[in-house]
Amino acid sequence: MSENPMSEKQLNFAVNLVIERAGLLGIDPTPTSASEFIFAKQANYSSADASQLINMLLAVKVTKQADPKTESALNTAGIVNPLRVIPNRFAKPCQVCGHDVASATGLACQLSNSKWVTIHQDGMCSDEVKDGSQLHRHMEAFVNDAVAEWSVIDESSEYYFALASHTGNNDLDFYGLVKSHRKGGAVWVLKRVVGGSLSDSDLTGNSPVMSLTEAKRVITTVGDFNHDDWKSAQMLFASSLGRCFCCGRTLTDDHSREVGMGSVCEAKYGGGSQESLDLY
Repeated sequence: MSENPMSEKQLNFAVNLVIERAGLLGIDPTPTSASEFIFAKQANYSSADASQLINMLLAVKVTKQADPKTESALNTAGIVNPLRVIPNRFAKPCQVCGHDVASATGLACQLSNSKWVTIHQDGMCSDEVKDGSQLHRHMEAFVNDAVAEWSVIDESSEYYFALASHTGNNDLDFYGLVKSHRKGGAVWVLKRVVGGSLSDSDLTGNSPVMSLTEAKRVITTVGDFNHDDWKSAQMLFASSLGRCFCCGRTLTDDHSREVGMGSVCEAKYGGGSQESLDLY
């Protein structure tokens, strides 16, 4: 039985490698010139021959002139010294913002561990952040670093509050500062309450309504509150949505609605507002 011939995938890879090294090989950087170079060496290639050729080409290191936009995109993604950076052939989520990168519109980067990741071109990332993305991790780190500097915060509680809408589309925007329990321990997550609902589907941490810019704006605003400001923001949440500003549950009687907390949270935190949280 004859050896397996070179596959189309191997040929295309070899052609791309030759094009990248065209200047060193003294040929034009075109697919035609690259193919002629390959088959001038040998008329027919087996799969094993092709692998050997590819390894020989990879051994020829190419120093490329840095593209400022590409360098900026790599810096944003935190990618250092990738093995290869090429136009992305497949539509995949961007490592930075989490949104899909259409085929041939972004960059595919081979990391030092040979893993491939896809990122948008410089400036093309969405400001809306999806879970698991690089910006989502930046957002989470920013929130936790900020909260760690606040004087006292009850680790067992959650905090719901309202702020004047910065878009002008609504009178108020509603938020929750809640704990997310992970394998590595619990972390604070800033979430936006959408449409007055606290269901899992409507209490969203990131996409499509939360951006890193918004998270920074909200955390910075709340971090500058004095006690009265914070109490007002909590009570705005409770009075507007009829929900407890400690746990988010529905307030079912007049007294609870007056103090902004249900009976369980009032007994735990003392009523009126969460005295355990001092932001100034």
